[in-house]
Amino acid sequence: MKSIEKLLFEGFEVVDGGLFFSFFWNFGVFTLSFILGELEIGLFRRANGIGGF
Repeated sequence: MKSIEKLLFEGFEVVDGGLFFSFFWNFGVFTLSFILGELEIGLFRRANGIGGF
């Protein structure tokens, strides 16, 4: 997780332009939402006793 944040900040500082930053930003948002979705599914399954981790 730290490496993604580092990439976000580096992409913002180093590159002067919206394209590169927006790429990192979208990648970070996608990754975050994916992780949250996986956690939600895992908790949902565990609560309903459908197995899980």
